[in-house]
Amino acid sequence: MGAAESYSYRKAAKSRSDNGSNLIRTANERLAARSLSKLVVSIFSPKAPNPCQIGICCLSNETRELVLTSFSDSQTFVRAVHKLSIFDPSEVILPLTCLYPSFDKLTMIIHSNLKEGVKVIGTKSKYFDSEEGAKLIRAYQSPDSPILNLEDHKPTVAAACAVIQHFKQSNFFPNTLNMFIDVKTIKELELVENLVDPKNGTTLFKQLNHYCTKMGQRQLKLSLLQPLTDIKSIKLRLEAVNELIAQQNASTEIRLNLKKYQNLDNVITNLIRVPRNNGVQVSDQRVNNIILIKYTLEEIDTLKATLEVIEILHHKDLVSLYNLINIYINEDCTWASNILQLKTEINGLLDLSRKLYTSITKEVNQQVSDLSKKYDLSLDFRYDQNRGFYIRLKNPPSELPAVFISRIKKKNILEFTTIEILKQTSRFNDVITEITLLSNETIEKLNGELDEYIPVLFMISEAIATLDLLCCFAYTAKQGRHPLLINKLKSNLVANDYAALKEISRFQVITGPNMSGKSIYMKGLCYLVILAQIGAFVPAEYAVFPIFKNLHVRSGTDNVELTASLFSKEMSDISHILKEDGFSIAIAISEYLVKSGAMTFMSTHFHDLFEILRAKSCVSALHMKVLLNGESMNMMHKASNGSNSLQGYGIKFAESTNSLPTKLIETARSMAIELRSSSGNQDRETILTETKKRKLILELFYAMKKINENMNDKTLVMVLKTLQDKSVEEITKTTIEVSFLNQH
Repeated sequence: MGAAESYSYRKAAKSRSDNGSNLIRTANERLAARSLSKLVVSIFSPKAPNPCQIGICCLSNETRELVLTSFSDSQTFVRAVHKLSIFDPSEVILPLTCLYPSFDKLTMIIHSNLKEGVKVIGTKSKYFDSEEGAKLIRAYQSPDSPILNLEDHKPTVAAACAVIQHFKQSNFFPNTLNMFIDVKTIKELELVENLVDPKNGTTLFKQLNHYCTKMGQRQLKLSLLQPLTDIKSIKLRLEAVNELIAQQNASTEIRLNLKKYQNLDNVITNLIRVPRNNGVQVSDQRVNNIILIKYTLEEIDTLKATLEVIEILHHKDLVSLYNLINIYINEDCTWASNILQLKTEINGLLDLSRKLYTSITKEVNQQVSDLSKKYDLSLDFRYDQNRGFYIRLKNPPSELPAVFISRIKKKNILEFTTIEILKQTSRFNDVITEITLLSNETIEKLNGELDEYIPVLFMISEAIATLDLLCCFAYTAKQGRHPLLINKLKSNLVANDYAALKEISRFQVITGPNMSGKSIYMKGLCYLVILAQIGAFVPAEYAVFPIFKNLHVRSGTDNVELTASLFSKEMSDISHILKEDGFSIAIAISEYLVKSGAMTFMSTHFHDLFEILRAKSCVSALHMKVLLNGESMNMMHKASNGSNSLQGYGIKFAESTNSLPTKLIETARSMAIELRSSSGNQDRETILTETKKRKLILELFYAMKKINENMNDKTLVMVLKTLQDKSVEEITKTTIEVSFLNQH
């Protein structure tokens, strides 16, 4: 946070996509994104104890980057005005008390220095809350971000609270290129974290987790949480994955090459981050960051030979960047353990200091050698940043010359020094300080020249992340069936078919006994949708998906485990009785979802729900197949068309689990038999069967329409003949049912 924080960041343009997958954008999309771009700055200055203490927070809806700055300003607030000119915001947020009934001094100065068209917004003072701001920053902060000292920068944190609240209320985050998955759905589906066992439990992220780089890991997690909605990008990914599968040798070679890459995101971040401390270790680290960039550029040459199609790998700036680094860094450099990796003749004073560095080292070496000969001892020496030069002797004799001082015994090694060695240490430390200062100047100069290459480095990072993601998809494409259960059930896993058309089956009511697999069936569909829209292959023989822009899942406290089911778990909590009419609520919700046009799969134990809604053309029914064996039920975990004809399975389940008293179960069975034999059922069945017949004709119409749109002439006749035979059979069967009911 400005000068008060341990690190500040140089201003560098980052040509980096928000999710790393939107590599293709049309001109219209770019114009739309630019028009929706918002850069909002919030400014806060406490009235006491220091009214000139300024906290500024800047947030962009395009990059999601939050910039925090705090400083003490003068009475003219010149630094605050300067910061605003750097940020160039589209909106400025100030406390409402600074605007009404009249401008205070800070507001007046800011308002007079803003560009024309910049909007000034007054926000209630309660939104400038440092405690709430700290919670929001930690909630939205990336796990890889450094820990910030928020306690000492309350004005800035208060400004951050206001700007984040403003964005949340104003909905400034339009995203037309990614599917929206709300937080509860992410938890329900266990996309990145298992609810039962967060450390070792199965998640979709872990099932696909075959990345080779940290960038690929980031891209995979981001893709799962924000699947694509751009059909061109999805198809490009699928084509790339298909090609990687077809060329297994090339795919293996690429994966081996990717494993050599460092975390380029962190390297670039450290490259543009200017440390407050300029010690030797910091200088070494800064040189190492540049060396890692050089290693990355060298590895890219290997990758280019395998993948000629990635244009960014052939960018002309990469050659210029590599040559620039070689001007400053020795070409045969390794991981820097000292600051001698910089080339000579770059800085004359630095060259002189390094010669003196070498000279002192040689002098110390000669002095230790002379002492060894003089006293007939096998001596060597070391250098420590805290202790300086010191001499070491293995298995020392009981008596040593008095010239050896400051003795330290470590097992069979004795460490000591001399007056002359101490003098050399003092000289050497001065030289080290001089070299560090001069090296930092050179490194700072190099970093300044590297700034213009930061955008292309970020693009390289995104390209490697996307390539790693595609290789990950290709590696897991051989897997099959339910994405989370495949490794647990293997041969016992039951495959299910999914079919939903907007006109005739966009609202599906799923019934079945407890533990029959309703929840897993529905969640499995969600996983398939996500896999399809991140550009991965889905575990199916054939699949066609529409593009979904939103995904919402609500299943109470259920979780995706092998033997768990929502209803079976809730049986243990039978004492909680709903006072509302649950069936009426279910009907109202269903009616609303039908009218909304959303693709909906609803699991329920209200069997009459489908019977009430079946007259609507878009409603269909599924049930989970069960085989009865006496009083026991064999769950097949297979979805079948139509509503469930099995009666009394709730009573059977309660009886098998001993969850209710026997007398209560017998009473429930008697009441169920009485209700099923009540009058009026025959007329109701006649109406429902007639409705079924009309719906079969409607389904035939839409099926023929879809076939005509997607089939070629060669297969059209055969498919139509099959459809005709099946439709005639179903309609004839329904007609016989209607005739039978009318006669009886």
